[in-house]
Amino acid sequence: MTTAPILNSAEAQAAITGVAQAYGIDPKRAAPAVASLADAVTARLTRLTLSRGGIADIVGLLGDPNAQRALSEPSTATDQATIDDGNHVLDVLIGNKHVSRGIAQRAASQSGIDVEVAKKLLPVVASMIIGGMQKTAEPQIAKIASKIPAAQRATSTPSNNGSPLPIPGDNIPGVGRRAPGNNPFENLPDIIRRGGTQAPGGGGSLENVLRQIIGSLLGNNSGVVGTIIKGLVLRWVANFVRRMLTRAPA
Repeated sequence: MTTAPILNSAEAQAAITGVAQAYGIDPKRAAPAVASLADAVTARLTRLTLSRGGIADIVGLLGDPNAQRALSEPSTATDQATIDDGNHVLDVLIGNKHVSRGIAQRAASQSGIDVEVAKKLLPVVASMIIGGMQKTAEPQIAKIASKIPAAQRATSTPSNNGSPLPIPGDNIPGVGRRAPGNNPFENLPDIIRRGGTQAPGGGGSLENVLRQIIGSLLGNNSGVVGTIIKGLVLRWVANFVRRMLTRAPA
């Protein structure tokens, strides 16, 4: 599975059509803009799979009970609640408004839509991608979490484990900016960040098993090592482009 099937689904197409109408976009230009934005979101997800903290961040997003709102209710794609969901995703994946603006500018130049409209599209696309991934991954992750007692969400008393445990040197964007709500994986990101937990039933560390699940959703069938190598290449390319843009004359 890749993000293409998500965007080609009937739900996503309905949401994209609604967004295009709401923002006055030519549907022929909306499609390439959405594809460009989706590619950027997918690239950021792939980069996050490089680290244990990144895997924890993605699992946290996939457990968000509101993740599928844009797909399950396409008419709400431009509602503030859906946009807030998408901005939360972007905060975790990117955490930098300058990078987000660059992604929107690139999509605008490639599709011919206005850059301000591309900025509005970005959180909607991010929300759709996470929602589509959740639809497939949630049962797999829930099965794993159900066999890890510490991963169970407290139902009778408030849990103090909702906030992930920071690891020195890890950048954990978005932490504390949203209440856990009914996230069934509320404690799982913390367990992943602590490390040392083996996946129930064998298969290796919890981190690597989840990395494989997420990698397959992103269209990467190269295994753990392949995912890391691909992510390192993406990181090198991104840093190279950033350096070139910095050196470019104003």
